[in-house]
Amino acid sequence: MKKILAPLFFPLSLCLEILLAGIFLLWFTRRHKTGKIIVSLGVVFLIALSYGAASETLLRPLEYKYPSMTDMSAVLDIEWVVVLSGGSSSDAHLPITGRLSHASLVRLVEGIRIHRKLPKSKLILSGGGAFNTVAEAKTMADVAVILGVDSMDLILELESKDTKDQA
Repeated sequence: MKKILAPLFFPLSLCLEILLAGIFLLWFTRRHKTGKIIVSLGVVFLIALSYGAASETLLRPLEYKYPSMTDMSAVLDIEWVVVLSGGSSSDAHLPITGRLSHASLVRLVEGIRIHRKLPKSKLILSGGGAFNTVAEAKTMADVAVILGVDSMDLILELESKDTKDQA
């Protein structure tokens, strides 16, 4: 249910919902002034969110809170590197690297980078297949092997449905 309702609250969906509400007021009620204001707000939000500046401004504090690991000397005894999936496609017409969402691919490559710097580590790939026939962790594993990770260093978690389950 959460996977179905959540997209209704994504920025693009919210903009479209605001626009539809304004259009409804313009066409089907006598509240034309309110409708114009709501449509105008929807257009402004849509334009603001369509450019990278707005998303960069919102994401920067989160990304800077957890900087990339460059010095591994303090964590050489780490045994597990966990990579949470961020979406994938099971479309067999796409190349295997194209089946991962941008977020999943970036996370996987960073996980592989860290795994290679930690000789004792295993790579745990987490992600089920809520809407796909192939679990996201399986797709990430296939890409990891193509990128040179030994399949014996991979552990797959295939049952999770969302980030809370993965973590």
